[in-house]
Amino acid sequence: MSEARPPAAATAGPSHVSAAWAEHPPARVPHLGPLESAIMDVAWSAGVPVTVRAVLAELRYTAGSGGSPAYTTVMTVMSILWRKGMLSRANLPSRPGRPGQPGRPAVWWYHPRLTREQYLATAIRGILACAPDQAAVLRLIQPSEPPHPPEPDPQPTPAAPLYAT
Repeated sequence: MSEARPPAAATAGPSHVSAAWAEHPPARVPHLGPLESAIMDVAWSAGVPVTVRAVLAELRYTAGSGGSPAYTTVMTVMSILWRKGMLSRANLPSRPGRPGQPGRPAVWWYHPRLTREQYLATAIRGILACAPDQAAVLRLIQPSEPPHPPEPDPQPTPAAPLYAT
């Protein structure tokens, strides 16, 4: 069984980001598990609605068995992400049938509800809400001036003897 053709806007799909991923693997997304993070990375990078099969084809995640996760595992996790409000989905027919033949079944198309930046901003706001002094936390995250390398010692310190005599 082959996958349905995506709408014209989705033809760019996530495959155009594979080379970039090879150089800079995606980081784990805060508050999500490893597989959820990998799925959201694919959905965010695609920029267009994606199917489970399209996500599975681009997924950079190794299952506990050492291989790729099963299609049904990715489908279940994407459904969980939809229930969590991370993804929106639409059930679109893939192609009408010919006269006297049924069409292909409908396919779920998923799209992130928030951009990666919007999601991260929400997560950071939630974390900052726990701090009694939010300004102090922000100062620690982004110092006002770049750090300076340590100054070298003008005279090396003599080595201590290994054994006392």
